[in-house]
This record gives sequence, structure tokens and C-alpha cells, in this order.
Amino acid sequence: MENNKNDAQKNFKDDFYARGHWGLKIWQTVVTLVCWLLFIIPGVITGMTYVAHLTRGRYGWFFWHYPEGMMTIAFLLTVLAFACGMIAVFCLASAFIQNQRRYGLSEKWPLVDLNQNQQEINLAEKFMTQHFGSPTVRHNIRTYTVRPEQNLATDQLKEIIHGKEQD
Repeated sequence: MENNKNDAQKNFKDDFYARGHWGLKIWQTVVTLVCWLLFIIPGVITGMTYVAHLTRGRYGWFFWHYPEGMMTIAFLLTVLAFACGMIAVFCLASAFIQNQRRYGLSEKWPLVDLNQNQQEINLAEKFMTQHFGSPTVRHNIRTYTVRPEQNLATDQLKEIIHGKEQD
């Protein structure tokens, strides 16, 4: 029963999907549609003008005739094409490497040493228990006040975890 209560606390509730609340649903839908229109309309205008510029007026419409704007659009399209190309190279390389690892054709190396990680967690928990009290008290209290002598020095926890005890 307590587990279900914890799961319920982790979730959130959106009245848009609840029964009733028609005013909220209508208002949020109208705001969403207006925002999408504010995003789409300038894009359509710019796209149609650029198409008209490229086709010398055969297709699209000229909403404006600024040569600087046409150069800016051409530059942005070049930058976007380059960015998309770089993303495609990265994605294809990552997919190739993962497939090689999955089929056992390349070495699989561990990303984390689990034994060392568990030792570091235990060291940190031991230090925090000595310094601030038991974990159950620390995690279940609503407001925890740290006394001035309990403040940690810069990188103190990091040094304790990595075995460089501080005086």
C-alpha cells in the first residue's frame, strides 16, 4: 500500500485530461493554436518569398523584395545543411559502432567500474552519516538545519571519496 502511495506522489495530474474543466481545455487549445500560427505563418511567408526568388516569380509569392533577406536565407540554409550533415555523420557513426559492439565485432569496455563505484558510495555514505546523522533521519525530515561547524570545505567530500583524507 505504501509503495502505491509513493508511486502516486511521483506522478503529476493535468486537469486538461481530467473529466470536466471545459473552460481550461478550450483556453489551452486556443492558446496552443495561436502559438502554432505565430510560428508557422512567418515561416510560410519566408519560404514562399524565397521560392519566388529562386524561381523568378513562377512559383510562390513575393511578400518582400530585400536582397539582404535573400542572402540571409541562403546563408541560414547553408548553415542548417552543414549542421544536419554533421548530425547525420555523428548518428551514423554511433549506429555503426553500436552495431559492431552488439554483434561482438569490436571490444566492449565497461563505462563504470561497479566495484569501485560501490566503494565510493559506501565511503560517502559513511562520511555523511558521521557528519550529518543517519540516512533515514536526513531523508525523512522536512527541514534540516546545518550547523556552521557541519559545513563542508571545498572538495572535501570528493577528497574523502578518492582517499585523500583532509586534516
